[in-house]
Amino acid sequence: MALKKERSNREFPTRVVESQRDPLQFSTNDTNVVPAAPEKPARIGRKSMARRSGQNGSIQKDGKWYVVRYWKDVPGQEKRVRVRAKICPISGPGKLSVSERERKAKEIIAASGVDTKEYFDRVVTQSKATVITFRQQVETWLAGMRNRRSKPVAPSTLSGWESGLKNWLNPNLGDLPLEAVDNLALKKLVNKMVAGGLSASTIRNYADVVKMVVTSVINEKGDEVYPRKWNDAFINMPVINPRKQRTPSFTGDVVSSIVATREYTYSDPKRNMDVKCELKDVHRMLFILCAASGLRFGEALGIGIPHVSPDGACIHICQKAWRGQMHDFLKTRNGEREIDLHPSVAKLLREFIGTRKSGLLFRTRTGQQLHQSNILRRVLHPILEGLGQPKCGAHAFRRFRNTYLRNYTSTPPGVYRFWMGHASGEPQRTGETMSDRYDKAEHERALRKEWAERAGLGFELPRGFKPVQKRNLVQLRQQNCSFGPNGPKTEILAPQEMAASL
Repeated sequence: MALKKERSNREFPTRVVESQRDPLQFSTNDTNVVPAAPEKPARIGRKSMARRSGQNGSIQKDGKWYVVRYWKDVPGQEKRVRVRAKICPISGPGKLSVSERERKAKEIIAASGVDTKEYFDRVVTQSKATVITFRQQVETWLAGMRNRRSKPVAPSTLSGWESGLKNWLNPNLGDLPLEAVDNLALKKLVNKMVAGGLSASTIRNYADVVKMVVTSVINEKGDEVYPRKWNDAFINMPVINPRKQRTPSFTGDVVSSIVATREYTYSDPKRNMDVKCELKDVHRMLFILCAASGLRFGEALGIGIPHVSPDGACIHICQKAWRGQMHDFLKTRNGEREIDLHPSVAKLLREFIGTRKSGLLFRTRTGQQLHQSNILRRVLHPILEGLGQPKCGAHAFRRFRNTYLRNYTSTPPGVYRFWMGHASGEPQRTGETMSDRYDKAEHERALRKEWAERAGLGFELPRGFKPVQKRNLVQLRQQNCSFGPNGPKTEILAPQEMAASL
């Protein structure tokens, strides 16, 4: 035996010597060392309904109950999860025998649908093929809203939704699968928006967008793929308090002061200086018309010359202006209407129009559309600051008109509701009756004209105000509706005449 060991050492000297040396040291610069026990690759595409024979579940004791545990597929997750359901009490009333427990366990598993092909296709196959995230579905949903034929969405509404999606919804929910956008996910989002200082109204509007996006996923039969029963109590949705909402309104004295303003000071941020400006006739007439009619600002800026009756006493509202665009669908179904004006305002309006036959009623020197934000920032807000009034939007004119007609005059409700163009709403919320629905004040033009004169304005017109007329400009856009049988007529001036009119 000793001889064999000695002979082995002579034949393999290197091996013996190497074994006695220090262990091999790997260079610290080598970052490509393969682990001794590599991790198993993730299982991809191995789930198959054909290889499943169904499951009977495992009946176990859990506290005072017999429960059945079984496997359930989860969307977006490779491994199945173990779930349980109660079968019967271990003792006392309701206890079942062994065979009865087994039979009920099978019924529970069958009722859950986890072994059906429909559930497998919805949760596993579709999730593997395309896991739809909230951000991806948002794009599909927005495209559908832009092109919707029934109840088209106003661009201003779409703009508000896109702002909320960009700032709040996509950053918090964008990467979640739609299956995971549930009451708990919405609750976390609402808590973040509350912490961010958003108003209750804004939070509810953004939450409605989340619900619409989830609901928009439907199958070939038109059924919702991700049905939800939203629980506002669990979500802890803030309640809108109408008394705490900011709804500024002018008084008659404030309106009189606004339209009587001659000069105001505008802070120019580009030049970093205060500029003294004179109130232009176009802005003064715009403020007078909004206060005397209750028009929305976009509706007033969308009025074309053909929409005004020859005597200036009636205006047909059929379109609105928004960010340089003109849209022929209004905020509500009642938005398309006729506004009857007091004779004093009708006279000013005729003088303001002069000999113009086409184009917009309120326009720039080049005949283009006025922008709401510019009027507010450069004209109305500086005037309010000079009067010591809080900053507010042009909707305060509309609230003033509604308040005046309803509380300071005896104008029939059907008449002033028609003028305001409010949506009917739900009867249980608005108190609308069948008599309100049967009211056809829109067809009683003589009655409306009489009440427009009897109701008055509620504010004083500026003394000595007579709009200065300018020459006609080139019509930039063909109007899509007109007042009366004659449509709009395009009047094109020579370049020299146009320059002179500017």
